[in-house]
Amino acid sequence: MESDPFAECVDTHTAGEPTRILTGGFDASELDRRSAEASRDSFAERYDWLRRLLVREPRGHEHMFGAIPVFEVDDAADFGLFFFDNGGYLDMCGHGTIGVVTALIETGRLPERSSYEIATPAGTVTAEPTVEDGRVRSVEIDNIPSYMTGGTRVDLPGTGPVDVDLVYSGNVVALVDAAQFDFALEESNLDRIRECGRTLKRRLNANDAAPTDDSLPAPVSVVEFYERRSDVDRNVVVFGNGSIDRSPCGTGTCAKMTLLYEEGELAVGTPYRYQSVLGREFVGTVRDVEDGEDGAVVHPVVRGSAYVTGTHQFVRDPEDDLGSFHLGSG
Repeated sequence: MESDPFAECVDTHTAGEPTRILTGGFDASELDRRSAEASRDSFAERYDWLRRLLVREPRGHEHMFGAIPVFEVDDAADFGLFFFDNGGYLDMCGHGTIGVVTALIETGRLPERSSYEIATPAGTVTAEPTVEDGRVRSVEIDNIPSYMTGGTRVDLPGTGPVDVDLVYSGNVVALVDAAQFDFALEESNLDRIRECGRTLKRRLNANDAAPTDDSLPAPVSVVEFYERRSDVDRNVVVFGNGSIDRSPCGTGTCAKMTLLYEEGELAVGTPYRYQSVLGREFVGTVRDVEDGEDGAVVHPVVRGSAYVTGTHQFVRDPEDDLGSFHLGSG
């Protein structure tokens, strides 16, 4: 077969949400390894074609997600990590971090330890895996400090005014109470939820409703619809160019806990269960809280489980000029 290998990957899913982890096949020495953010930016400049080939058809799909571990990016961290999806790059990802730690330990790429310091573009997070007989049963992420950045109202076609809370939790998350809509967060309504999420994200960013402080990423990265339920709250998260998160979303769970703490509905140390449309759950807690210049800064922790689903060596046939694509995704 006259083909050119270009990427080696380990795939995982975390509560149903995929993470395609790039482990080889490209020259990582070409990345700027001064920081995770610098590594991501240099990858985006040199290798964005690789991102597109890995997450888009015919090798991926419009809901695919990816991550790249980079070693020796920060003397204070065990390794660096950055994330990508069908629309570009994110500063932080909880489900992806859980998947990467699980995959690297179970494939022998990371020595088994009780905790790891991981440098991400959003800052350093701590991952604490629970390992039994070589299997990673779960991973707890001590996430980026999170805080409310304000609220706004968006006029949504077909719905009217929609109230949105904005939270920074490694990404800027737009939290939307689904009680404002005439649909439930069920699989049968995902097409409409997706379209509402894409429209909200586009309008929020166009109206500069997200924070513009230099320490924050300005755009809204995630739109999170949530339902308050008597047993366990549920969400549907829309990200990228309209991807639906199959998991409850790690940074989204942290954002929701931050909102609940602000509203006086979640105390420090109280476990919080959060469910996806698949019925899978993350469990989080507010570890502690400190006073910030503009309000409470929450230190959230979230735990979930991931599973390795395969290893891949992707190739390109020199006669194949199709490249990558999304069919009808906008």
